[in-house]
Amino acid sequence: MKLIESYYASDFSGLVERTALRVYDRQLAEDLVQDAFLRLLTSDAVVLEPALPGLVYRTITNLLYDRWRRRQHALLYRKALTASDVSDADSSAEVSVKQLTAVVEKAVSRLDDDSARIYCMNVFGDMKVSEIADKTGIQYKKVENKLYAARKAVRQYAKLKINL
Repeated sequence: MKLIESYYASDFSGLVERTALRVYDRQLAEDLVQDAFLRLLTSDAVVLEPALPGLVYRTITNLLYDRWRRRQHALLYRKALTASDVSDADSSAEVSVKQLTAVVEKAVSRLDDDSARIYCMNVFGDMKVSEIADKTGIQYKKVENKLYAARKAVRQYAKLKINL
């Protein structure tokens, strides 16, 4: 705990600068670095001094990837919404929101109960894996694995039905 706090105090500004180079937004970079340290401070894992810098960088990178994935999901959804609103576009080539929603619902209904619940909590409820694990009482790693399998199954079903 003290090790993480001292690393935070000594290297915070350098980590923010390095992260800001990747996200082009200093405020967001500060938020990501603070979130990374908050995750490290609240975890029960034993952290050794030589591994700490790599662990901090990996945590920040994972937070960036999570943010990017959520943003891409939102952009795809907005693109589907706007594509269905365009009247002069070729309607046969566009996937309507109703079609996309129906396909996702059908794919989710084909999942087992735990996987469907975990997928819905993550995608529609915008819950993190740790929050889902706490709420359902399922182990974190099992939630992670079920979510991965559910995403893969939904993606494969959507590709099969819509030809994405």
